[in-house]
Amino acid sequence: GQADPAWVLVGCKPQDIHRLKETIGDRFKDSLFVSLLAAVTEEDQRAILGAKRLIRVMPNLHVAHRVGVS
Repeated sequence: GQADPAWVLVGCKPQDIHRLKETIGDRFKDSLFVSLLAAVTEEDQRAILGAKRLIRVMPNLHVAHRVGVS
C-alpha cells in the first residue's frame, strides 16, 4: 500500500466531523492532522477521527486580537 502523507488538513463544519470520518475511514492513521475545526475539542477530534497526532489552527483567534497569522 501507499504510505500516509506527513500531514492532512482537516476543515469541515463541526457538525460534519462524523461524516468526514466515514469518508476517510482508517486512512491517514499515521499522519499529523492539522485541524481548522472550531467548536469540537482537540480530545473529541482525536477520538472521532482516530488521530494519533493532531494540532489545531484557530484563525479567528488572531483576528479578534488583531495579531498573528495562521
